[in-house]
Amino acid sequence: MHDHFIKYGDILKVVIIFDKFTHRSTGYGFVTFKDAEAAKRACEDSTPVINGRRASCNLASLSGSLRRSPTMASPQERFI
Repeated sequence: MHDHFIKYGDILKVVIIFDKFTHRSTGYGFVTFKDAEAAKRACEDSTPVINGRRASCNLASLSGSLRRSPTMASPQERFI
């Protein structure tokens, strides 16, 4: 995914979701861009083909009330 989306702008993070039992990709993931304009450019083609597979591209963002504060536990800490 990184190789496909890097052409739209600087990437901060790429996360591919794996099945916890089979350890195979579930077929979806998330790309975090440095700026919102890069994300918008990446989603201009709403159905890109990545590694020969048709994908779906949607914009997502955190609302102000959901942004993680420094005192909030990390996602790993909250679910252990």
